Amino acid sequence: MNKLYIIRHAQTFYNKAQAENEQQGHPHLTGEFRWNPDLADSVLSPEGISQCHSSISYAHSLQIEKVFTSPLRRALETCEILFKDHPLHPKIIVHPQLHEILHNGHDISCYNGIPFSEYAHYDWSLIGNIFLPDLFISPKYTEEIGNGDFMTRRIKILELMRKVNPDYLESDFELYKRAQKSKDIWKRELEMNSIALVTHSSFLKQFTKENYEENGTWLQNCEIMEFRL
Repeated sequence: MNKLYIIRHAQTFYNKAQAENEQQGHPHLTGEFRWNPDLADSVLSPEGISQCHSSISYAHSLQIEKVFTSPLRRALETCEILFKDHPLHPKIIVHPQLHEILHNGHDISCYNGIPFSEYAHYDWSLIGNIFLPDLFISPKYTEEIGNGDFMTRRIKILELMRKVNPDYLESDFELYKRAQKSKDIWKRELEMNSIALVTHSSFLKQFTKENYEENGTWLQNCEIMEFRL
């Protein structure tokens, strides 16, 4: 029987800033780190890289043929470290439906329509030349983002996130529906292959529910879990 493994990305510089904010007793909702453009689509921290290296042995033991990863850089980097030298050389596919909820500056992709050079060997055919937030942002906010190049729209969405806080540009319920709908994709894949999904905490929390009222499962950074659909 083919198996599905779910993986949360390792710690990022944004996650580190968030932990430091909490340790200092500051409210999360007003933390300035949330809107720091330097932390947008943050890469892994040294601790995150270490977490990945500690998990390589387990990742390499997984009998998988395909890995699907979020297009955000923290997931891409986690995926690269865990599966670069995997003995089965699984195909790695960047999938938009694994994107995190649109909540913080951390969730604004730095993707500009061209695959990141260090991950250009992945299959990007499902992404194309698109501004990723367009796929998930609530309709009531789309006009405020408007048109323009990737950089202009990225700045607008960062400003909009601050403006509507504590509201989300994609609600928890919208994420729940997206995560649940994606299960049809993975069920089809599981008919042929064992697979892994490299994604995010909020996505996985909604993905692991059977109904919206449940709590869902919160994975730690770089945690790998077998999950039955």
